[in-house]
Amino acid sequence: MIPALVVIVTLTAAMALVLAAVNVYLRDTQHFLDLALLAWFWFTPIVYPFMLMGGREEKWQVAIYMMNPVTAITLVFQRAFYAKVDVAAVGDRFGGVEQILPGWSIGGYAAYLGAVAALALVLLLVALTVFGRLEGNFGEEL
Repeated sequence: MIPALVVIVTLTAAMALVLAAVNVYLRDTQHFLDLALLAWFWFTPIVYPFMLMGGREEKWQVAIYMMNPVTAITLVFQRAFYAKVDVAAVGDRFGGVEQILPGWSIGGYAAYLGAVAALALVLLLVALTVFGRLEGNFGEEL
């Protein structure tokens, strides 16, 4: 769970640096960010089970869904909290079990989190470069 926390902080720092620099020049960025974060929240499996979307038969939809880097982090946190991948279905008239997380091994979660960690580090390096180049004109723009 600690590696997932480090990855989300790195990803958040990278995005914050880029958006802070862009917001100095394009003031409407803050309004766009409100809408983008709302859409991103609902595109991430936080309030609904991952398997609702991840269990679809259309693989291209699942591939697009898995491009969200926060999905991996959310799945790692949920796996740590739930400690299992299935849970008794609430209100299921057949008394069955509903799968809420993918049945990956710990290595599968670690591999996906590692890919997101690499992406977060690259984004952080790009964000530091962009912020460093743009910060010289912040005083004039403000």
